[in-house]
Amino acid sequence: MASHGQVDTTRQTQLQWNPDGSVSTWQYDLDLVREQLVLYCAATDQPIGFQENPHFQKLINNAFNPQYVPVSRNTTRSDLIRTFQKRRTELISELQNISFSIALTSDIWSGRSKQDYLCVTGHYVDTQWILQKKLLGFRVMDYSHTAQNIHDVIMSVIQDYGIQNLILSITLDNASANSKAIELFDNSTMPNTAVKFFLARCACHIINLIVKSGLKQVES
Repeated sequence: MASHGQVDTTRQTQLQWNPDGSVSTWQYDLDLVREQLVLYCAATDQPIGFQENPHFQKLINNAFNPQYVPVSRNTTRSDLIRTFQKRRTELISELQNISFSIALTSDIWSGRSKQDYLCVTGHYVDTQWILQKKLLGFRVMDYSHTAQNIHDVIMSVIQDYGIQNLILSITLDNASANSKAIELFDNSTMPNTAVKFFLARCACHIINLIVKSGLKQVES
């Protein structure tokens, strides 16, 4: 029982505003907390054990929610994998229902761990006529960057999403292996356009080459 003039905060009900403007009782939802933790972890490139930091726990408990209970890094890892699989399944379903073609971009780059990665991004217009950009594949390239290997990795991503008949073009940089990889796509009869239209060369890479060439001319 609170004394006269004081508010008994232990018995107060917490309320929340809903998107439709209504008000409802707020309840602590551990499943929602875990879902939001992995989304934050993925979006900001945090280590999976970041929530175990006592300063982070103190911040949440004191400033936002005293009921917050941290989960282990193993739980977060499992949640990340489950969330990835769920989002991937939803994206596969979405791509199966679009009415337009998909333009791909792909590039190979090196991470801090000295490993090379091949990234495949899909660009398309959805059923609401909104331009979308989705990361479809992010694969380790722990072997030589030959035309065959580049073709095989990109094709595996395409096949995983079942979009073989939807590909309009692929944008790559000007490496010779990429040009040869496009010939392999042509031989596999996947492109629904002529090869000269199927391959789009990266404008940023072309500008970079032009600048480097110009700098060599004025280097002295």
